[in-house]
Amino acid sequence: MTLTSAAPLGGADITLQIDNPGAASFDGASQVTETTINIPAGSTTGTFTVFSHAVSTNSQVQIKAIYLGSFKIAQLTVIPWLQNLAITPTTVIGGTQANVRVTLAAPAPAGGADVTMSSDNPTLIGFTPIIVNVPAGQTSVVSPVNTEGVATTTVTHITATLLGVSKTQSLTLTPCTLKNMTFDPIGVAGGTNTVGTINLNGKAGSDFIVNVVITPTSGTPGYVATPNPVTFHRVTDSQPSR
Repeated sequence: MTLTSAAPLGGADITLQIDNPGAASFDGASQVTETTINIPAGSTTGTFTVFSHAVSTNSQVQIKAIYLGSFKIAQLTVIPWLQNLAITPTTVIGGTQANVRVTLAAPAPAGGADVTMSSDNPTLIGFTPIIVNVPAGQTSVVSPVNTEGVATTTVTHITATLLGVSKTQSLTLTPCTLKNMTFDPIGVAGGTNTVGTINLNGKAGSDFIVNVVITPTSGTPGYVATPNPVTFHRVTDSQPSR
């Protein structure tokens, strides 16, 4: 705050008023809307502190300074702590992971900022941890999202909540498909067995049936795969076949 001329003997007592105590105050622990500061004699400037409060939307605050019948008004905007939620990628195969990034408006205070994660489909979406802490001094943090298998393409919604403010983004889950098949051992003597493992690229969202077809080369004896077909049940991502 600045005077047009030096404060007189005894200083200048400036009355300060705030019009929106829900968003800001002259006291950090309560809603104090009026205070007085003294600019010392001979000085032209004085300082004071405004404490902002947690808000759910952008909130305008007017601060009025009054001295000898005249006044000046300054504007202050208080914004919510939680600014953004981003999911990468936005489409994944059910049973694989995505990542969420939570972004704050300013560096987190001492102890960090605890953001609560939730989903509209908790049977398909899980969080480890469910409360994501943005460390003190940082403005964002990345945390994993665990998914389960789906039988059809499914759109889910993920929400981050901090101090009454929520941000929501969608995550699309797609059904898994065959990934590969391996054998151990890869070579056997005639009449002995090998174990074949069929892998999916995610988790089965319902019974996933794979028919195993063996095509012997000319002059080689026949082979039998058991069991055949191979059935993946929900949440299974690999199944051996002998």
